[in-house]
Amino acid sequence: MSAENEPRFAGWQQMVDDSRAILQRRTGADVAAWADRVRAAGAGTPEEARTWLAEQDVRGRGQDAVIWEMFGPPEFFELSGQELVDDQYADRPGLRPIAEVVFEIATGLGAQLQARKTYVSLRTGRRQFAQVVPAAKSALHLLLRLDVPADDRVEVLTPNKDQPLDRRVRLRDVTEVDDRVRDLLEAAWQQSW
Repeated sequence: MSAENEPRFAGWQQMVDDSRAILQRRTGADVAAWADRVRAAGAGTPEEARTWLAEQDVRGRGQDAVIWEMFGPPEFFELSGQELVDDQYADRPGLRPIAEVVFEIATGLGAQLQARKTYVSLRTGRRQFAQVVPAAKSALHLLLRLDVPADDRVEVLTPNKDQPLDRRVRLRDVTEVDDRVRDLLEAAWQQSW
C-alpha cells in the first residue's frame, strides 16, 4: 500500500467531540453545564451520575460525554487511532492484510475510519455502516448495516437495538475480499446516507 493511500484512523478524540456535539444538540446545554448539574444533584460516582442523567433523559453518547468530563476517560482513550489498530492485530498478524484491503475499499468510498479498542468503525458522514472486527485468531468479521438476505457469504444476525449492524461476513483470507465483499461494502455505504 502506498503512503498516500494509507488509511488514517481517527481515534477516540473524534468520538468524544461527536458525543459532546450530540449532547449540545439534543439538550441545548454543553458538557460543562451538565457536569455542573450532576455535581449539584450530589452524584459522586459514575454510576450515580449515569442514573441521574438517565432520569433527565440524557442517555447514550451524550451521557458518556458528561461522565468522561467528570471522571475522566478510560486509559485506552489516550492511544492514537493507529495504536488502537496495531494493538488489535498484535496477536493476529494473519488478519491484518485482510483488514487493510477492507480499509482501502472503505477509504476509496470516502469512509471515515474510526478505531476503537476492539474494532474499526467505518462511517459515512451520517452514521456507521460497517465494522471490521478481528473476532478470532483465524477470522475477521465484517459487520454491515445492510438490508440483504442471508446467502453463502452473508449471515443475518439476531436483531439488537444497540447494534444495528446485523449482517456478518467472515473473512479468513485476503482472497475472500472479492467483488462480492466490495459490492456489499458499497451497498452498505449507500444505504447509510
